[in-house]
Amino acid sequence: MARWTREHETKVQEIMALLTREAVPFDDMSRRARKRRRNQPFAAWARTYLPHYFSCPDAPFHALADEAVEERGIPVIMCWARGYGKSVRYNLARTLWRICQRDWHFVIVGARSEDVAAENMHFIRVELEHNARISADYGEAVAKVRGPDEDWIALDTRVWARGIGQSPKGARYRQYRPDAFVGDDLEDDIIARNPRTLEKLWEWLMASVWPALEGAGTNAHFILLCTPYGRGSIAARAKEMAEKADEQGRPLARYFEYPALDADGESAWPARYSTAQIQRAAAIMGSRLFRREMLCKIDTEDAPFRPEWIRSFDSVGSDRTRLRVAAFLDPSASAAENRDFKALVVLGRCEETGAIYCLHAWIRHASPGEMLSELQRVHDVYSPGILACESNGFQSLIWPLMQARKMKLAVRAITNTTNKADRILSNQGEFERELCYFDPQEGDQRRLVDQFLDYGRTTVHDDGPDAWDGARRLLPGGRTAEVYYRGAPRESGLEALISI
Repeated sequence: MARWTREHETKVQEIMALLTREAVPFDDMSRRARKRRRNQPFAAWARTYLPHYFSCPDAPFHALADEAVEERGIPVIMCWARGYGKSVRYNLARTLWRICQRDWHFVIVGARSEDVAAENMHFIRVELEHNARISADYGEAVAKVRGPDEDWIALDTRVWARGIGQSPKGARYRQYRPDAFVGDDLEDDIIARNPRTLEKLWEWLMASVWPALEGAGTNAHFILLCTPYGRGSIAARAKEMAEKADEQGRPLARYFEYPALDADGESAWPARYSTAQIQRAAAIMGSRLFRREMLCKIDTEDAPFRPEWIRSFDSVGSDRTRLRVAAFLDPSASAAENRDFKALVVLGRCEETGAIYCLHAWIRHASPGEMLSELQRVHDVYSPGILACESNGFQSLIWPLMQARKMKLAVRAITNTTNKADRILSNQGEFERELCYFDPQEGDQRRLVDQFLDYGRTTVHDDGPDAWDGARRLLPGGRTAEVYYRGAPRESGLEALISI
């Protein structure tokens, strides 16, 4: 049996008081009237039997969302403004409706822990056992719920609580596999700050829950209720997933975003919140939290590096002749393959515009031998005027290996005298002025962009941004160096020379 928190017990008592006062049986209990009420569409049904939850008219987007969650065989992700009723509507009311209609045989209620999932289920059970309107119209059998708080049966429907990591594989109720999954409260601020935990959460959803459903998910309802905690969150991944399609052209997921304000800046649900109330909430919450909680913005305002600052270009088809080029290697201080990423970044700066172009990025958990091979390749392909390496790594790892291989590369050892965080954050100005260009299709530049956008989050590697900064400092405007890309014309018309 679940152990309820004091907060949960207080909420249940409040609901019981409202339920007893508002959900009283109807005067017309004829067979025809009961049948008409039971056969209403979901939104009308919820308003009829759950007046203590549905106390004001719906917004236009509610009807769109109600239609969207009916689709089977595809993950449906709902990202709504805080307080706009997605949990009540789809975790509680819709699951209760399906149980009463006997449309589902086995539903999994998912949350970040089994106890949280059981709490969500408890609100459904309270309605089944104590809602007089439901009992009067569906019969006394509806109140006969059997089983513990985490796994009970009502009207021949099994409702099962699962927390992150609890595998539902192989689960059955009689001859039925789970035909529905409703996930809510899967993330919080702590989980959202840890990419490893987020990765485990995503794997649990897609590699454990989805295959456990009826038809390996292809004949089941799969609903996720999300808050956009930032890049890497369930909402962000789901949005990216929904932009992809299978071989038949069908999206891999459906993603629906309903912010508190519409396109005109007015309240999206005026029956519940006025525009003035939402604007006041923005002033109280502050920009970062308001964007996340009320506007469903995935990237927060206070991120050191933001997606809208990232510019793209074609590294293969672009004209490099006016670029001054430098490369920097961050080898990590140890030769061990399983520690930090080893990162090598090649940058070119256009003196006319000041823009910095990432010509190549190599960011890998790689062996020292693979790293040196890449270093040689960069030298041969990009001909950087300066090829530099952090001095500690150079002395302890690079130089001995180069001697052993008899490599003849002019690698400059650079001693960093400032804090790494300060060095990386010093790039903010150029990013914000939209002077930094990447080619996500080249090498490991997508990983480099991700490390910039995730910079400052727990356990995120920063070797790529550190290598970027090292190369940037070797370019004009960084340190005193004159470096041209091979073949770049100078005023003399001769092939470029290197002057350091």
